[in-house]
Amino acid sequence: MDRTEPERGPRVVPGVDASEALASKLRTLIQLIELISSSLDTDEILRQIAAAAVRLTDARCVSLWVADEATRTVELRACSDAAIGAGHPIPRLTYGQGVAGWVTLHHEPIKADDLRETPMLARDWYAAHGLLSLYALPILYQESVVGVLVLMAEQPFDLERDEYEILEALIAEAGAAIRNSRLLAESERRRRTAEALAELSRLSSETLDLGTVARRVVESVRTLLGAQESALYRLVPETGDLAALALMGEREQALGPGAVFPRGTGVVGLATRDRRPIATPNFANDARIQHDPSILERLEGAANRAILALPLLVKDRVIGALAVCDNEGRIFMESEIRLAQAFADQAALVLESVQLFDDAARRRHEVDVLAEVVGQINSSLDLAAILSRIVAGACELTGADGAQIALREPGTDAVRVIHRRGARSAADDALIGLLIEPGKGSGGLVLTTGRPFRTTNYAEDPRITRDYADRVEAVGVVAQIVIPIQDGELKGLLYVFNRTARAFTDRDEAALSRLANHAAVAIGNAHLLAEMEDRRREAEVLAEVGRLVSQSLEPDEVGQRIVESVGRLLGSAMATLYRISLDTGDFVLLASAGVGVDWNRTLPRGTAAVGLAVREGGPVSTPDALSDPRITLAPETRAALENFEHRAILALPMVAGERVFGALASLGRTGRVFTPHEIRLAQTFVDQAAIALDNARLHSETTRRKWEAEVLAGVGRLVTESLDADEVAGRIADSLRALLGGLSSVLVRVEPISGALIGRHMSADGSGFDIVFPAGTGAMGRAVSTRRPVATTNVLTDPRIALTPELREALQSRPHRSALALPMIVDDRVVGAIAVGDHEGRSYDSDEVRLAQAFVDQAAMALEKARLFEDSERRRREAEIFAELASQIIASLDLDTILKWVREAARELCRADLGVIATRDTTTQTMLVRHWSGAPEPPVDRI
Repeated sequence: MDRTEPERGPRVVPGVDASEALASKLRTLIQLIELISSSLDTDEILRQIAAAAVRLTDARCVSLWVADEATRTVELRACSDAAIGAGHPIPRLTYGQGVAGWVTLHHEPIKADDLRETPMLARDWYAAHGLLSLYALPILYQESVVGVLVLMAEQPFDLERDEYEILEALIAEAGAAIRNSRLLAESERRRRTAEALAELSRLSSETLDLGTVARRVVESVRTLLGAQESALYRLVPETGDLAALALMGEREQALGPGAVFPRGTGVVGLATRDRRPIATPNFANDARIQHDPSILERLEGAANRAILALPLLVKDRVIGALAVCDNEGRIFMESEIRLAQAFADQAALVLESVQLFDDAARRRHEVDVLAEVVGQINSSLDLAAILSRIVAGACELTGADGAQIALREPGTDAVRVIHRRGARSAADDALIGLLIEPGKGSGGLVLTTGRPFRTTNYAEDPRITRDYADRVEAVGVVAQIVIPIQDGELKGLLYVFNRTARAFTDRDEAALSRLANHAAVAIGNAHLLAEMEDRRREAEVLAEVGRLVSQSLEPDEVGQRIVESVGRLLGSAMATLYRISLDTGDFVLLASAGVGVDWNRTLPRGTAAVGLAVREGGPVSTPDALSDPRITLAPETRAALENFEHRAILALPMVAGERVFGALASLGRTGRVFTPHEIRLAQTFVDQAAIALDNARLHSETTRRKWEAEVLAGVGRLVTESLDADEVAGRIADSLRALLGGLSSVLVRVEPISGALIGRHMSADGSGFDIVFPAGTGAMGRAVSTRRPVATTNVLTDPRIALTPELREALQSRPHRSALALPMIVDDRVVGAIAVGDHEGRSYDSDEVRLAQAFVDQAAMALEKARLFEDSERRRREAEIFAELASQIIASLDLDTILKWVREAARELCRADLGVIATRDTTTQTMLVRHWSGAPEPPVDRI
């Protein structure tokens, strides 16, 4: 645009020939007419008209305004001084507003000789440029005002008749020029419209790709209306929202692809709601328009705020909206609106046909995807591969950014996310393994209602709890749809999501529901296969239990096989087998498999799940033993369970005939619910296991009793095999230690005078040492004093047992702190005691105590017989020695010979190693050694 100041025309001054001035003006007019007839540049023609008006009059500056009857506005289109015109504060006026608006409305000229005294708009602008007067004339064409010519100067206007006539001629030419420009513009618009519509027609035949068509539509409408940017939206039938198909211009950067205007918001929302075009010079301050805060924030810096929005209608049905945007303040003329609406109507038809084709293509693709899934289901038993194909198909069918499948957690109402599809990153894997519980998150809603769920804003949807929000937002989920996978019963959930607010449609939901149905079939098939496999494995496990009877008759080994088998059978984290103590009724751990703990070795009678199972005589199942009011827990057991993650328990009593002898418990992760099938299976297993274990017990008892009888018989043989009391005592101690499986044994006799216990401690390796217990000390001292067996798991901490400091110190250095001590009683007289030692913590049951007591009773008799025989033999030998000594004394008078016989007799009677005889020296009153034996030389000769 030429913004140079137009050349001023020659001024008529006194003394200059008037005809010459008139001729100059006529030449100017003729040149202008030639320009108008030879140029198609409307803006240039209008500038030249304004410049010519300056040369033809005494005006300082001339502005030319063009009227628009459709909008009833008049716009400043040209000014002789471009710099002055560019600063006009109100370049567009409505009819009746300002000088140009008044002239347009009244079809009359207006003349003001002193603008300083005339109330009017833009007075400051006139004063700033030294313009004190004006003369505004209407530009008429066929009795219609098409514009206004405004002459402005420093002094009042006083036109001569010939000047006025020339000015009228100029105005007539201006009217013709404006009319021609309108005709040209209309012709150009019609041409562009025809080209645009033809382009749409060609487009529908050239391509049926929705994205390509949408981009071409926005390009065409932007060019057609000469706008800065444009946008095309489709109506989401389910929500009434408008989702962007194509954006061009700054909005593409501000809003991003797939932008969504919530229902009724924005200029496009108003146009679709009212089903008519909506134009605004500034969308931000238009009171008619409701705004979505997030979108308004993104458009805060937009310069193109003038918007024309048109609904896309097909058979009176709104399918979307078309919008063009331009600089703030642009007023879209009625002709432009009509033109845009005609284009929009044609675009709607094209888009509808493309949409129909796209729908058909999507349906074909859906059929292909479903056929592939069905084929994979029929040809493969790999559930993981099938589910991976299903989540991939979900993304393909909906164009989603990602998808996941969550399967029902066995024995619970929750599901666990196990398969995913989307960009691989640490954040994307945040949901893998997540347990979704009913009522929590979007999936929890579907678990509760059994119906699909959709949202366009996961983070702000009030229906969704915040339980999993951090992990979901870490993945970037914005819009989401959750479909239940069910076939009579819920088998899992199909999650599909977008990382933008692009909503999922009814069509998406229908396609995903069909896909979920096939997923249900695949999961059902997998469950059937798994059930068959489980039944096979169950049969194998039950058969293994049967083999336990024939393969092993050791209770400990059978018990260990039972817990290992039930752990595999039920998929348990831990399995325990208890026997019921006949003495206390407590549950004593017999075998354990899986997670190891140390707090469950003994459970008090009637407590825990096993206690409830025994009390009720049947299976007991609980997802959390800690919170189950039916289950009584000992304080120490409750404290241990609080930090234990496997509190789901299935407990069953072990029954043989009518006798309950124990219980079996299977433990799983807290919250697991054991199914009726699992309970029935476990009961069948326990029935078989109870038989196996009871058979092993009977065999063990039979074997043990036979061995006990042999051991007891062996005690009786001790008397006939050996009459040596020390040898008999050693054999008794070793036999009892072997009988009870101890690590050491002690046999002591009671010293008649002091009551002390004197004997010998023997270890399993054969080593030993003499030992003395003061009366009443140690486990054996208590057994002697109470005349009853004493069993303790730790002699050092048992308050019943008294220990001297020396004895305590000696025992602290030895590992055998568990002991069973029994008194040895003969003819109601305690003659000694015997004890067996073992590692700290070992307890002796009533059967072991009974067996040991029977053994000791037999052993005491055998030992007493050996002692009596030894006493008899000693007395006989003493008599023989005295008789022999008497005969020697009688037969010999030699003192030395007699003393030798006395010395040897004394040494034999005392079983001594050394014998010495000394006689008194009457002179020195000392004892002189006379005879000795047991050493080569006397150690001393005088005492």
